[in-house]
Amino acid sequence: MRNVKMNPIRSVDRAIDILLAFSADTPELSIEELAKKTEIPNSTVYRLLCTLEKRSLVHFNEKTMKYKPGVQLFALGSLTPYVLDVREEAQPILENIFEKTGQTIIMSVPDGDEIIYVFKKEKNHGLKFSSSIGQRRPYIYGVLGPSILAFFRKRKGSNFKNSKTNVHYKDDNRSNCYK
Repeated sequence: MRNVKMNPIRSVDRAIDILLAFSADTPELSIEELAKKTEIPNSTVYRLLCTLEKRSLVHFNEKTMKYKPGVQLFALGSLTPYVLDVREEAQPILENIFEKTGQTIIMSVPDGDEIIYVFKKEKNHGLKFSSSIGQRRPYIYGVLGPSILAFFRKRKGSNFKNSKTNVHYKDDNRSNCYK
């Protein structure tokens, strides 16, 4: 990320906070739930949701009286595999591993206190993985997160802490990847 010496636009920042409040665990949220998660007043959340709804970035479910991500977010999200350089660089290698092993191949990248799946190629038979490209998971989910955490050790001065899952890594305490 570039280091831009400019203050962010508060309303845009807040709208993004609202969008980021949705997750696989909480795909639908009420105004009150969004206000609590984002620490934005209810009235401001409502006004921002109205704007986001007009642009199809959120959708209001009249049955549950809750909001959920809109179709425009899906459209934007579908661009991600095309703009991620790491996926593009790794794809031929991952395809080669798939061809040689015949096993499912999944790749994720770290993003804050989560991982994001950026590549998946499944074998035609056997167990199927519930993860999909673009999905976020905590570091403790499956084997990919702990594998990524193990590489944090190799970076001098790396620190990681996830208060949601109580997983932490601190460079000066290598024996405690999990607590």
